[in-house]
Amino acid sequence: MKTSSERIIDEKNKVIRWLTIVIAMLCILVVQAHMQVSNAPRDWTFWTPPNIDVGGSSKVGVVPEVEAFNFAFLIFGNLNNWRVNGAAEYKKKLSQFKHYLSEQYRIDKLNELQNNEGSYRNRIRSVEFVVNETGNPKFSVKRIGKNNFEVEAVLRIRDVISGTTIFDEERRYFFSVNASLVPRNINPYQMKIMGEYQRYILEKKHV
Repeated sequence: MKTSSERIIDEKNKVIRWLTIVIAMLCILVVQAHMQVSNAPRDWTFWTPPNIDVGGSSKVGVVPEVEAFNFAFLIFGNLNNWRVNGAAEYKKKLSQFKHYLSEQYRIDKLNELQNNEGSYRNRIRSVEFVVNETGNPKFSVKRIGKNNFEVEAVLRIRDVISGTTIFDEERRYFFSVNASLVPRNINPYQMKIMGEYQRYILEKKHV
């Protein structure tokens, strides 16, 4: 028959064995958690606004069509937003936004600037999208590849020199937009305007 001291030692040994098992299980869980974190994606792309038709979700690696329009308008609008002097600002922005343009498109725009530098001097320009009867922007997007698009957008362009409006027009532009796998630190949108596959069409003259 075991003495009270032996029974106490046995109980302690049982507790130690159970604690050893628990610690081992916790170590396994920590290793599994570390492996899951290590294998998790390091980059996430969130498209806004979400497509609520599919519950605010989209397929992994597939750019929603509306984002091609959002991107084209964002970049083209910034390139053509001149506050004081179009000749100087356009040149600066073509350099600033070069990672969002194909090299050929950037060269085409530099040639445009060179041919019109005199008339762009001291010119102010604004760009805004034109809305339809329901208040939504006038645009359409055709997917021609997994992440390649043809974007049509009606934009209002207004040019002013010395307080005088030179023209105020609604134009239909035609952009080619492609996904572009470049470092995110230089192009977080992972897209580029490849060019304009057709010259713009005049839709309406305000001035």
